[in-house]
Amino acid sequence: MSDSDIERRIVAGLIVSDEFAGRVRPLWRDDLVESPEVVRIARWCTDYFDRYGRAPGRHVEDIYMRELRADRVPKAEAEIIERILARISDDYERGEQFNAAYLFDRAAEYFRSREITRHNERVQDLVDVGDVAAADEAVRAFRPTSWATSRG
Repeated sequence: MSDSDIERRIVAGLIVSDEFAGRVRPLWRDDLVESPEVVRIARWCTDYFDRYGRAPGRHVEDIYMRELRADRVPKAEAEIIERILARISDDYERGEQFNAAYLFDRAAEYFRSREITRHNERVQDLVDVGDVAAADEAVRAFRPTSWATSRG
């Protein structure tokens, strides 16, 4: 599964599943996702979840239109968001089954991988600029999120 595919599935879960949104919400970090469009949609979903205690479902379309009318979404990003939302809608109209527990496991695995990758990039950046002492300290100080204990 590609990064863009798992990110699309994660945001789909945030849109359609109260259970998935509730489990992922405490773990969500924008910096663990590559696509800025997925981050934007996920923020809408997590804000909605924080306010109403449930996934937005079809309300995500209303949120998107309101944000678009308020000119808070750049045009290029809006087109990509529209395609993402249309694809998610098509998937679920065709009756795609949603398994919140399975997707949570895949999301935790993806977030763990992204967290390690981002850390390694920071360490490599320090090495590249010649700050080996800071890189060494960053290696020793790294404490990844315990995704396994977050499953409860």
